[in-house]
Amino acid sequence: MKFYTKALTSGTFTISAAQNVLSLSIKTSSSGSCSFAGDGTFNEQASETQTFGANDGITLGTDNPMSPLDGITITWISGTVNIIIGVT
Repeated sequence: MKFYTKALTSGTFTISAAQNVLSLSIKTSSSGSCSFAGDGTFNEQASETQTFGANDGITLGTDNPMSPLDGITITWISGTVNIIIGVT
């Protein structure tokens, strides 16, 4: 697996299945915030955007290269949002 790192300070960062992302970690700085949205449904309910504040973080992953992470949009709100992704 190779890793890609990004310090998001504006705009959006989108992950689709075609990018073969197997792991994703997000960590906001002490003044950072971002929104996190998936485009999937679960039990016929649409995803809702989640907001992460200062020093928040999340890690997602899959151990199946045939089912990479998909449909994720991270939107910068303030500060720095640190992103680390693992790709095949």
